[in-house]
Amino acid sequence: MGNPKQESENLKPANKASCASVPRRFPVFRFSFPVSGFPFSAFLIVGYISLLLLPACSRQTLEDRAREQAEKVIEQMGDAQSRALGQKVTPDEVKQAQEALTQVHEYMGEVNGKLDAVTVNAVESFQRTHGLKDNGILNEKTQRLLREELAKK
Repeated sequence: MGNPKQESENLKPANKASCASVPRRFPVFRFSFPVSGFPFSAFLIVGYISLLLLPACSRQTLEDRAREQAEKVIEQMGDAQSRALGQKVTPDEVKQAQEALTQVHEYMGEVNGKLDAVTVNAVESFQRTHGLKDNGILNEKTQRLLREELAKK
């Protein structure tokens, strides 16, 4: 390495006429717009205004999204209830479940062997209490836990 002062002097052109022959170190960017004569500041103003209006537009879409999500949740709740009411269980299984749910104070309806909304709600409550998925379905796990609860009493 040489003397830095000497190197910087070597980079300086000898006179002004030779400046044109010195290569530029950085590229020069030129902007061109499709509409001739349209000032660049107009594009900046339009961009700034659109940025200001963006939150107002997005707030409306967020409200719409929240409304759609709420409708989906309500729809899914109805589907879960209809799946539970449409399950394939025998009247004897339903009657046993109703009796067991009555003993554990989850069911207060008539013990008739009919699977209705009151029975499904009682099954869901029992499932929640015992850490199961509360879907109202009388599956083997739910029935086993009901038998265990009856055996305790």
